[in-house]
Amino acid sequence: MSNPPPAPERASPPYLLIFGILIGVGLLAFMLWQSISQSRQNLGPTVDVTVATWQKEVLESDIPVLVDFWAEW
Repeated sequence: MSNPPPAPERASPPYLLIFGILIGVGLLAFMLWQSISQSRQNLGPTVDVTVATWQKEVLESDIPVLVDFWAEW
């Protein structure tokens, strides 16, 4: 009698793949959260801009400026 052929190697169960993907996504989310937390510490102060200060504070700024327009109606 001859020996039976060896069983083919089984692929990893799909739950291992899903687990690996979840770990990767969690790691990326953590890294993004850390990056956002650190960048918040580098923000400058909030400045009230008027018509008189618009040119200097916004248009002539050396760094990007986020302008939030707000009005009480």
